[in-house]
Amino acid sequence: MQYKDFIEKCKSKNPKVFEVHHIEPRSIGGIDVDGNKIKLSRKDHYTAHKLLALEHPYNLKLQQAWWQLYVTHQDCASKKDYLELRKRMETLPIQRSEESKRKRSIASKNAMARMTPEQKENWKQKISNSNKNFYKQHPEMRQQISESIKNTYRNNPDKCLAISKRRKGKPGTPHTEEFKRKLSERQKGRKWFTNGNVNVFEHICPDGFVPGMTRKEKISV
Repeated sequence: MQYKDFIEKCKSKNPKVFEVHHIEPRSIGGIDVDGNKIKLSRKDHYTAHKLLALEHPYNLKLQQAWWQLYVTHQDCASKKDYLELRKRMETLPIQRSEESKRKRSIASKNAMARMTPEQKENWKQKISNSNKNFYKQHPEMRQQISESIKNTYRNNPDKCLAISKRRKGKPGTPHTEEFKRKLSERQKGRKWFTNGNVNVFEHICPDGFVPGMTRKEKISV
């Protein structure tokens, strides 16, 4: 189905629980006005971004948007979607300018400022649960992210030293007793499992893993 046909079909729906979607994304010239917005159900919102990414294979922002929706809407996606996204994100590496990072940061702060304390807590919990489910289903991604961070420090020893200097003399925020209690409860019954390359800390041994840890060489910078 084409994206435009899908949106026309969704216009006749009136979901009670909805997410706001830009009909014409801002990355391809859309503007942030009511006439360019539509209320979509959770599943339809994911499908809309999937269709946009498929129809614009060389638009990096639309590929990233589909990836972000995949992480937070995994109940609406399939294993085939994950494999397709992996292939796309490998051929279109994420590149963000300093200006883009600054705008994202401002937008996030403004959004958080408009939330009530209860909404903030619900949003944090939603993101936390989504990330946990994602890494449980795809433990290899944790290893890839870890390797990416390590390579950043291997290739930029000056950056590593600069971070180390900034942290010296700055004690971390002490954990509250409530935080320590919750952390202890979450970790009860969890053990380390490995497949010879990736280590995971879970309650149940994932398929292809065995109890224990795989030790790795320390990084020297």
